[in-house]
Amino acid sequence: MKNLVIIILVVMSSTTLFAQEKQKEVGAVFNDFNSFGITYRTGNTNGMWRFTSLAALSSSNNMKADSASRDGSDLLVSLAIGREFRKSIGSQLEFRYGLDVRYAYKSSEFKSQGYNYSWSYDNNGQLNSPTVVESRSENMEVTNSVGVQLVLGINYVVKEKLVFGLEINPAFMFTSGERTEKAYSSENEIQDYLNVNTYNANYKQTYDISRYDWGFNSGIGQVSILYRF
Repeated sequence: MKNLVIIILVVMSSTTLFAQEKQKEVGAVFNDFNSFGITYRTGNTNGMWRFTSLAALSSSNNMKADSASRDGSDLLVSLAIGREFRKSIGSQLEFRYGLDVRYAYKSSEFKSQGYNYSWSYDNNGQLNSPTVVESRSENMEVTNSVGVQLVLGINYVVKEKLVFGLEINPAFMFTSGERTEKAYSSENEIQDYLNVNTYNANYKQTYDISRYDWGFNSGIGQVSILYRF
């Protein structure tokens, strides 16, 4: 296995070793316009090593009412290292294909909080003062993914040093992670439903969400704006 890896690396490096024209690129990348990052590529006109990092914008959705509130956020960070090869199509187009090794970290969190009034009657049939029943819940997912992704795309050379790129990345990934659900309520009926004996009705459950994934990136793919030198 070790010898096979060395042979693959030597073959992938061969175009660089015998290159007649060295080339480097640096620029910004956007994955379906909901995450962004930077990329650096080095090699020659036939093939390049590529290093790409992406971060999804942390989004927060807040909804508040008189008796309830909800908050959610997501964070995605990824790093990909690989090799791409190129074939010229005319004077301004380049076809690109290759392979990346990719790692991704993702966390998602959703919280909700609310309250309502619980009414009861005494032994004489009189209405008691209402009791405020408070409820809270929290769901969180944390995953780490590693795998390989194909590189299939094109470059459009606007000028000698300005390049626009578009690519899709079919990927096979293994994901390990957990989803944690927490709930709290001050109402005894909720305690009975959750089978919790304490008055605060604290509830926590953890699920394993490890899995294998295969597929394409959603949307239009990864867009790049590159400076070539």
